[in-house]
This record gives sequence, C-alpha cells and structure tokens, in this order.
Amino acid sequence: YLSGLFRVPVVIQIHGDLASIDFKGWIGIRRKLLSGIIKRSNCVLVLNKSTSEYISQFVQNAVTLYLPNFVESVELIPRKSGKIEFRHQQLMKVIFVGGVTPAKGIWELLHAILRTTGIDLLVVGQPVKDIKKEIEDFVKQNGINERVRIMGAKDREEVFELMMHSD
Repeated sequence: YLSGLFRVPVVIQIHGDLASIDFKGWIGIRRKLLSGIIKRSNCVLVLNKSTSEYISQFVQNAVTLYLPNFVESVELIPRKSGKIEFRHQQLMKVIFVGGVTPAKGIWELLHAILRTTGIDLLVVGQPVKDIKKEIEDFVKQNGINERVRIMGAKDREEVFELMMHSD
C-alpha cells in the first residue's frame, strides 16, 4: 500500500527454500497475507531456482529474480572424478550461519562440500529437531569430518569473529 502511495519500488528477499514449506496448505489470513505481499512487490529476490519456480506457481505474474549465493575471487576447476577444485592461494574457509534446517540449504551445502576439494566448512547455528545427529552421521559416513565442523549456536560477537576469519 505505502509503495503505491509514495511510488517507491518494493523488493522482497526470501532467504531459504520456500518449496520445502507447504504454503498451499496454509489457510486464511496467513496465505492471503503472504500472497498479497508478493503480488504487491515489484520483485522477489530468491537464492535458489526451486523457490523461484514455487513463487511463480503460488502467485501468478510474480516477478522473481534468482541471485544465487556465490564465491568471489576463486577459479573453479572441474576434475574428471566429478569433484570441483577451488584454486585459491590457501585452503578456503566457508561459514554457514543461521538456523540449521533443510529449508536453509544445509543438505545442499554438505553435498557441495562432498564434490569439492580445498574447502573447510564451519556450521554455526542452532540445528532444528534431531538434524544435528543426522548431519554428524552424514559427515562421518562420507569422510568429510576433517573438513566440516558443527559449532552450534554462538553469541553475536563470536559469530562476527568467526565470520572475519572466513572467506
């Protein structure tokens, strides 16, 4: 409403995977509210294709822009083994900060780590339900326990410190 009144474009960012959440099952005001917000926005920024496709099905004529997370200043070298080598001056340290949930892409990230070399992953955040044990088992079973550390929730200052020492 205010965007139309003041002629200011509204851009929404959806951080996560909406397709993994069943919004079609929502009833009443919640569904109408989400649908109305998306319809009235000029653009919805999403981090993955499945969310973009889902929004297009959920709200007709929605304008979505897919902007994947990316890594700057590295050279990606595909290998015959199917792995991707990150050519970087030193071992790359990647940090995941936030709710450790499937909707935030933790499984996609872990599978990406499996397909790469030269990257260590630090997972900072509170895992939902029993996902921590599942992640720990996955990491151990796939032999990436030397490259993946699960830290759990940390206070704000610790998170900033960890982020400053990450790529």
